[in-house]
Amino acid sequence: MKKSILTLIASLLLFVYSCKNSSSTNGLTDTALADTAALLGVETTTDELYKWSYSEDEDKITSKKTYIAHLVSPTELNFDFPYRDAYPMLTIRKKRGETDVIIRVSEGQFKVSSMDGTKIKARFDKEVAETYSCSGASDGSSEVIFINNVTRFVKNLKAHKKLIIEAEFYSEGLKQIEYDISDLKWNH
Repeated sequence: MKKSILTLIASLLLFVYSCKNSSSTNGLTDTALADTAALLGVETTTDELYKWSYSEDEDKITSKKTYIAHLVSPTELNFDFPYRDAYPMLTIRKKRGETDVIIRVSEGQFKVSSMDGTKIKARFDKEVAETYSCSGASDGSSEVIFINNVTRFVKNLKAHKKLIIEAEFYSEGLKQIEYDISDLKWNH
């Protein structure tokens, strides 16, 4: 009995180790990178993944367009088991006249209070970091947060080339995420 439990534990540890160490030529976790690339419909081997991508869709009820800009961070967030590593995505979305700025991770959970939301620090280029309050998703999903002061945040995105965000993750603490925000084209 003890031998089978030890064998099971050793197998599990070997599996977790192999998952953490499966990487592409850039040292990036294949699965996490492939998941993020699949969301955007781009190849994982191209630099397109880390540049702004744009899409638009028409609302079938109102016939108004929804505009979206996505940007994947090259920062690989390493999370403990049971999560895999993740590449965070920054999204600007204009839908039904409202603009949202969303930060999303495919794995892990932002630490968000249902009463107070959360706060992030954002540093644009070499300027002093600013604190932005954020809200959780209305459906309770913990892998997304919404920036509350959208106007100020988008204005900074347009005026700068680099963004570093520091956010807190459940049972993981503070993690920093870098984005190359240059070349944003957002006039909506």
